[in-house]
Formats: sequence, C-alpha cells, structure tokens
Amino acid sequence: MKTQALMAAKLAELNFDFDDFTMDRFVAHVEKLKGREIHFVPWSMPPRMYGAWISDAEEPREFVFYDQDIPPLHQVHTQLHELAHIINDHPTRRLTRTEMEDILRRADQEPDILKEVLLRAPNEAQHEDEAETLAALIQKQVIRHERLQQLAVTVSSHDSMRDHFTALGLI
Repeated sequence: MKTQALMAAKLAELNFDFDDFTMDRFVAHVEKLKGREIHFVPWSMPPRMYGAWISDAEEPREFVFYDQDIPPLHQVHTQLHELAHIINDHPTRRLTRTEMEDILRRADQEPDILKEVLLRAPNEAQHEDEAETLAALIQKQVIRHERLQQLAVTVSSHDSMRDHFTALGLI
C-alpha cells in the first residue's frame, strides 16, 4: 500500500471530528487513543532541526520539542509531524526522568545536546515520509472543514502560555 493511502487510512482510524478542530482538542484525542500524555516544549532547536519527539521511559508520557524561533504556522506543522510519529507508533528515544533532566540542565551550555541525543534515535526515511504525509493530510482536513485559523495556533503544555494565547484572543 502506498504511503498516501496508508496514511489516509490511519487518519480515518482516528475518527476525529475536524468540524471542531483545535490543536488542543486534537492532541487530547490522540492522548486518549494512545493512553499517554503529550507535552509540547518550545525550544531553540539546533540549525536545520525543527522538532523532536522523546518518550518517557518511566511514565506514559511523550515530549514533543518544537522550534520556538520559526513562524507559528511552521510550529504547528512541526507539532503535527511529531504527533504523526506518535500516531504511527514509530520508534523513538526513551529516556528516564533523570536522563531527561540531565539533558535539559545541560542544554544552556550545550545547545546541540538534543540533536546529539536524537541522532542516536531511530530515524528511518519511511517513518519521516509517513509523518510528513500524515501531517499534510491532517492540515488538508482542517482546511476542508474551514478551521484554517486553528493552524496558526500552536498547542502549549504550559498554562501560562495558554493563558497568554487566550488573553490575545488566539485560543
């Protein structure tokens, strides 16, 4: 089965109502289906790296890092791309809380630490193609259901950021 058809079937399996799409609702839907929390972390990513996904090895939790320095529309696409990896059950690095804390602590002094960690994560071309295709199909559904404005609003795991977006009228 070709990637486009395979990812269209995967999208249909989600059984999500795109008439009511927001990033927060979509993420909550994926969390419920996967039985895992998904946390989004804005980050100054290394050059030519826009997003990354790391699983918690101890708790049912996923961490999606996305480049905070790119335009909001690109941030949303990056979040959808990383979510597509999660939806597809692609392999990724699994880190303990101690390992994750160490990486975050070292990040200020070693900005490329996240890239170094992820270079040791599985990164197959087929998985990237599937994630990119599924992200594009999700975006097409959002546009088809006239929810385009929601593709400019990133999801945030931080309450202060959510409150900030709400105050600005973006959520």
